[in-house]
Amino acid sequence: MKKYLVIFFKIILTTLFITLLSYLLREAVGKDLLVAENSGFGWYVGIMGTLYTLFAAFIIITVWGQFTTTSSQINKEAKLLTSIWNFTDYLNDKGITKKMRNAIVVYIEKVLNHEQLQLAKQERTVHPSPELLVIFKVIDQVNFDDQRDMAVYPSLIKAYENLSTIRSERIESGLTRIPFFVKFLFIVLNLNLLSANALVGYISLGIFLFSIITCTLVIVTAYFVVLDLDNPFSGTWNIDFSPLEQAKKYILSA
Repeated sequence: MKKYLVIFFKIILTTLFITLLSYLLREAVGKDLLVAENSGFGWYVGIMGTLYTLFAAFIIITVWGQFTTTSSQINKEAKLLTSIWNFTDYLNDKGITKKMRNAIVVYIEKVLNHEQLQLAKQERTVHPSPELLVIFKVIDQVNFDDQRDMAVYPSLIKAYENLSTIRSERIESGLTRIPFFVKFLFIVLNLNLLSANALVGYISLGIFLFSIITCTLVIVTAYFVVLDLDNPFSGTWNIDFSPLEQAKKYILSA
């Protein structure tokens, strides 16, 4: 709850600061001059508003899609780890079961305690990781004592292959960020629309303040949302790693 209050106050303070600058700009240029130029300036505000709306919608949908994709991949990764554990436990080999439990727990702890921080810093983590290779080595030690082992082994191999694939996709998704020039263009559109709205010739000070505050609040909020969602491992809205934690708890309790 605290982190949401922090970003809420950042949005409010930024909005008030920009509103103050807009008012000072209005006073510096002069209300009468702005009113006189309304007919010629209105088209510019309309164009900037349309461009901003289209671009903001595009970029918000993009970062939100990236966020949900990464979250879904972590959920799939947890399910595959649980499947590998269940298949291994089904083999009824206590030695292999113990080794697999340790291997999966170490893998999950590495993701939670190290890889999460690496991805937050946009640092590429090793793939396949040593922890992932240990899981494969445990699978490679399976002895076929009965028909049950032979029946479950292909499913075990398939689950491992899928785990390796989804891990690679999760890393790539976690490293993807908004390109610099796309972010730069978004900032430029923000500033242009804010300044354009401040220069509209409102006769009434109340209507001017209402327009500036509401418009600025929307633009500032959109900017903070994009900035935060662009890095799903750091900030206010973070990827939920609880599926991996639940998988670890399930394996340790089995």
